[in-house]
Amino acid sequence: DTEIDIQMERIKQFVSREYTLRSNMEILYDLLWGQCISALLANIKGIKEYEDESDDFNAIWLLSEIKRSTSGIDNKTNPRISLVITCGTVIKKKVLINVEKELVCYNMEYHRCRNTITMR
Repeated sequence: DTEIDIQMERIKQFVSREYTLRSNMEILYDLLWGQCISALLANIKGIKEYEDESDDFNAIWLLSEIKRSTSGIDNKTNPRISLVITCGTVIKKKVLINVEKELVCYNMEYHRCRNTITMR
């Protein structure tokens, strides 16, 4: 009997935390959405997963799409082509900033760009 009461209390706490998480995710989603300009909103609304993800208030998905859209990566472009273009851009940046910064900065920039592209 005591174990049943303990389990029931755990279930109540779990449901309460789950409700709080859902509420916080909705707030975060709305906050992210509210910070976007109309052109970015239109771009995100054009993504085929938009309806499902927005119904679920998936803030993680929204944040990754915002990052992808603002970094200039087109959803229709082959990720390998985007990586090649990004590498070219990084190399151009390296030549321009070579005097001021070391290879560490170049590697960090390359990995940041690569991670953005591979988020698909």
